[in-house]
Formats: sequence, structure tokens, C-alpha cells
Amino acid sequence: MDARAELLAGWKDEGYGRRRLGDFLDSNLPEPQPIVANVIPAGTITILAGQHKVGKTFMLTQMALTVAGGAPWIGFETTPTKVLYLNYEVAAWSYQRRIRGQLAGLERQGIMTPPQIELAKKNVVVESLPSLRLNHKGAVGELGEYLDKGNFGMVIIDPVRGAIKGDRNKDETIDAIMQSLLDQVVKVSGAAIVLGHHMRKPQPGEALTGSTWDVKGAGAFSDAADNIIVMWRDKKDRTTTHMGFTLRHYEGIDDYKVTFQPASKVFKPLHAAPSPPSDISQVSSDDLI
Repeated sequence: MDARAELLAGWKDEGYGRRRLGDFLDSNLPEPQPIVANVIPAGTITILAGQHKVGKTFMLTQMALTVAGGAPWIGFETTPTKVLYLNYEVAAWSYQRRIRGQLAGLERQGIMTPPQIELAKKNVVVESLPSLRLNHKGAVGELGEYLDKGNFGMVIIDPVRGAIKGDRNKDETIDAIMQSLLDQVVKVSGAAIVLGHHMRKPQPGEALTGSTWDVKGAGAFSDAADNIIVMWRDKKDRTTTHMGFTLRHYEGIDDYKVTFQPASKVFKPLHAAPSPPSDISQVSSDDLI
């Protein structure tokens, strides 16, 4: 199974270069099929940022497994494709135990069928505590070539701070990294990049709102991303996690709620995933980035 060609339709070579407006409007520019419906299309950069210990890694591994198996991710439909997961934080033995438990939980909760689980086992490639650093010369180019040759549709880097050596709070450093990811990974492979990240610590008495300004570190992280997903725990109901979606290509989603199932190690949505508008003209200007 290889859905990559369908995912990437319309990404490479189409729509670039100078054209008269009339010619541009008359051009047939197919949209790349979303990897995660209404959230992540192929050829984009996404930041998923969470509060400390909110379950960000479980959320990201759930994304990898469901996308690879073609099962819904927290209620959003997916298109199956190969996923590379670069785990910079969890020791290999612990990561193995987590994934085993999460796969069992996804089946027990009825989120993934046995055939989807087997497909995910084939479609996910993992690397624990990799040596790759995004600001080392040549590393990003090697990553892009690996994804392209392997027909990967998504790469998850968790957390992105583990893949950066040096000061992560300098805009010029992060600007250069994000641009190289776009030029040498996205434009080469067409894969969607998902960067696991952290939210900043709130000031005393301050409540996080899910704003893109809540993303930790240099503002260049938020500026360069196509999509920003943030996770924060409900102060009154610790079983509920709020999620905010700021999206460049789709309508934004306000305060989507999920709940974590500790025994199964999976997140489940508390309501149905929203449907996209049938036409871009239905999106208000305030919703567009």
C-alpha cells in the first residue's frame, strides 16, 4: 500500500512561477489530499505544543499510528501513509512499552482494527534518541532524501528541542532551521512535518488560552508553521484536555476537547470532529492567516 502519490497530487511543480491573474485562476491546481482531514495536508509544517506532562508524546504517537494505519486521529479521518517518528526524549525500552500498550489500547477502544494495526506496524519507522540535529550542516538534506526515497508522507520530530543544538530562543537560528526544513524536506519529499514542542509556563495567575503566543521559544516557530495545535489541561476537570487549532489552509478549530484514557494510553474526542466549510468563501477573514 502506498498512498503517497495521491497525497502529493498538486504539491510539486504546479502553481509556481509568474502568471497573469486570469491564467492563474484558469489553471487546474489540484489540492493535496489531507493526511489528517481538515487539519494537516501534505507538504506542510505543523507544530503540536503541549503543557508539561499533558500527554503530548502520547498524542503524537497516536497520530503516527492512526495515520499509518488509516484510522481516525482523535476523530479526524486520515489517509494511510508511511510515517517516520524521531523520538528524542524516551529511552528505547520505555518507548517500546508505551507503543505496545497504546496499540493494545487503540484496538480495545475500537479506534483501530487488527488489520489497521498490522498496517501501522509496517508503515511506521521509529528511531529512538537519534543523533540528527536540524542545525548541523547537511542533516536536513539527508532527512529530506531519506523521506523521498522511502515514500514517507509524514515525519514526526518529538520534541523539536531535542533535534536542535544550541539556543532555541534566537529567531535567526529558528528561522534558518524552519526555512531549511521547508526547502530541503517539504519541497523535496512533499511530506508533512510535525514538530512536537512545549508551551511556555504561564505567569502567576495567568491562564493559557491556546493562543499561538503560548508556544515556547522563539517566535519564529509560530511564524513559520502552517498549522499550530496546542494542548492544555482543564484546571477544573483534570480528565479533560483542551486543544486549539490555528490552521493556514483550513478553517481554525476553537477549543476541541479530548479525554485521556490512562488504562488504554489513548485520547478520545468528547464530541464529533467539525466538518470543513464547503467553500473557502464561507471562512471569515478573521479566520485566515
